[in-house]
Amino acid sequence: MDSLWKYFDETFNVLRSISAPIMEEYFKVMEKAYREERALYIFGNGGSASTASHFAQDLSKGTLCDFENQKRLRVISLCDNISGITAWSNDMAYSSIFEQQLRNLAREGDIAIGISGSGNSENVVNGLHYAKTMNMTTIAFTGYDGGKIGKLVDLNIHFPSYNMGLVEAAHSVVMHYLVQELKERFAKKISMKIQHRAQ
Repeated sequence: MDSLWKYFDETFNVLRSISAPIMEEYFKVMEKAYREERALYIFGNGGSASTASHFAQDLSKGTLCDFENQKRLRVISLCDNISGITAWSNDMAYSSIFEQQLRNLAREGDIAIGISGSGNSENVVNGLHYAKTMNMTTIAFTGYDGGKIGKLVDLNIHFPSYNMGLVEAAHSVVMHYLVQELKERFAKKISMKIQHRAQ
C-alpha cells in the first residue's frame, strides 16, 4: 500500500503547483464569455479528447443552478464530431481536425480551449494557432514543460509534471473545481439581480 500513498502524495504535489492568479484570470475570461454569449470550443488529443468532452458537458450543465430560466454557456467539444474528424483526417491530415472545425464554427471573440498533457499535440497546436489568427481568446491545460502550446496561448493552466497520468488526473480535478466555482459565481449574480429587482 506504500505505493498507493506515494501516488496520492505525488498527485497532491502536482495539484499544489497550480497558479492562483491564473485561476482568477480563467474566471474573468469565462464570466466575460458568459455575459457576451461567446462560444467555447474545447478539444484535446487521445485521453485529453475524452477530457474535452467531459469538460464541455460539465460547463454546459454543471454551471446551471436553474435549469428552466438561467442563461447558459455556449460550449462545443470538437472531439465528438466523428464524421467530421474522420473526413478531415482522410482528405487533409489528422493534424488539421480541430483547425478545420474552427474554420466552420468560430468567430472573433470566441474562446478556444486546448488540452494536451505534453503541450505538443500537433492537432491541438494547430487548432489554437488558428484561433489566435481569429482573435479568439486561447486557453490551454498542459503538463510537462508546457510545450509549444504553453508558449502560444493567452492563458496556460499548467502542471509541471512529466507523469502523463498525474497530469491528466490534475486536469480533471481542476476542471471540476472550475465548473463548481463558476456555478457558484453565476448563482450569486442571479441572486443579486433578483434582490435588485425586488428593491
